[in-house]
Amino acid sequence: MTQVDIAADRIDTYGGDAIVREVDRSGPVTFVAADFLQREGIAEPGTLERTYFRLTQRDGPDRLNLIWKDVQTVDLVRCAPDPGGSANAPHPEDPLGEYAGALPIPTGFWVAAGDDCEDPANASWRVYDGIGLFGAQSRSCRIVDVAPDGTRYVIEQTCTATYDGSERTFRDTVEVQAPRRFGLIEDGDSTMQDFNWCSPRLRP
Repeated sequence: MTQVDIAADRIDTYGGDAIVREVDRSGPVTFVAADFLQREGIAEPGTLERTYFRLTQRDGPDRLNLIWKDVQTVDLVRCAPDPGGSANAPHPEDPLGEYAGALPIPTGFWVAAGDDCEDPANASWRVYDGIGLFGAQSRSCRIVDVAPDGTRYVIEQTCTATYDGSERTFRDTVEVQAPRRFGLIEDGDSTMQDFNWCSPRLRP
């Protein structure tokens, strides 16, 4: 039996572990570029090596075909039970489990449209971890209520302020504009700022 653990930010295989760096989708096929560390078949772990995976979804959200290094291929069936029931059911085109929580956007690191993913200003980045949506000024955010209206989602979330540790509740509006783009009107603002998805990492 072969076990492969697949998450939004890593793929752990029988031969080693891979940190996801880039993801590209084309229909039911997902291409992943990752930094791989081999652990099996060698005396001691070496250095990270750029490796490519191809995941093809077949016969529903619980079955995948995985091709690794263009040579090794294996058919996978989801084994882990869904602890949250239908509310946390996998996104129909989401083999990496990027979609989680209350908002229909991928988890990961987002930057303001037009900014650089590698070195954004503190005011220009946000992280959605499936629990809450936060930036440099807040942490430990937790969405407690969502009111969908078409492509817009009015969310109420509690956050801890980074600078003094105080807790506050915010009411923000998220507009899903594309699979990897959303607009955000934050509590107290009237102008929408657009954000683009950069990577599955959950920190700047």
